[in-house]
Amino acid sequence: MDSALPVLYLSQTTLLSMRSFPLVLLGFDLTLAAYEGGTATGPALLFLHGNSMSAATFQRQFAAPELQRFRLVAVELPGHGRSPDAPAWYSLPSTVAVLTAAMKALYCTESLVVAHSYAGHLLAEALPTLPHLRGAMLLSSPLFGNPSQLAAAFHFDETSSLLYASELSSAQAEALARYCLRPNAPVDEIKLLCQAITRTDGRVRVALAASIAAGDYTDEPAQVAATPVPLAFVVGAEETLPVLAYFDTLTVPTRWGRAVHTVPQAGHMPFLENPDAFNALLLDFEAYTAGRTAGVAPNSDSAV
Repeated sequence: MDSALPVLYLSQTTLLSMRSFPLVLLGFDLTLAAYEGGTATGPALLFLHGNSMSAATFQRQFAAPELQRFRLVAVELPGHGRSPDAPAWYSLPSTVAVLTAAMKALYCTESLVVAHSYAGHLLAEALPTLPHLRGAMLLSSPLFGNPSQLAAAFHFDETSSLLYASELSSAQAEALARYCLRPNAPVDEIKLLCQAITRTDGRVRVALAASIAAGDYTDEPAQVAATPVPLAFVVGAEETLPVLAYFDTLTVPTRWGRAVHTVPQAGHMPFLENPDAFNALLLDFEAYTAGRTAGVAPNSDSAV
């Protein structure tokens, strides 16, 4: 882990709210960067970042007064943030294995999980091995199981294709950062995303693209159709990557509320762009999952 890598914090409060530590994964020859905050004895709330992002994108949750009763946890995937470059673990199936091991090492296999974008797909892949999760909020993750579903789930364009590019110029990194945010996003948010994108090992993006092209993924819709874990799907109201109507096509017996919840005044990063609205939605979902028992979802009639 490169502990010298600078992290852009948006305020002194967020700097103090995220305590970093090395997470050693036995059997993987891998040490990831992990973070904790909140109350050590509280219920676990795990944050998982997306492709070319980092745990720093969740700093407004770690600093939020309304979330301090939770044991706040985050981990950075190989090749992202302060975690080391580790090409052997970049394919989609390999990253799923790393993520599952990390969740076990963090004692988060019964936690409430917030999984952003690519991490939402990783978590869907891992759901059969994580039946006791309290719940999972999947952000901008339209799950797919074959090429036709993939094509229907996303609006791909020249800028979004940079999520699968090996090398990115400074201009391309900024373009991708702006693409992930609402129009006229503040400079500090753009800088935060640029830093995360620029730091990410480009081989991560290439390996992900190769896994998708090879069909090296599971039937994610089938996974969520069968899981006992309560699920919530969320996007930013000004998001352009997922096709919103696609969420209506997913059969999810444990889905909380509407097919997909929208966070106003936010793009692909609603937790960063509008933390007040996002945190309120998260707490509503957390309250819904309060009745969760091992292997059994709460009564879906109580969803809002």
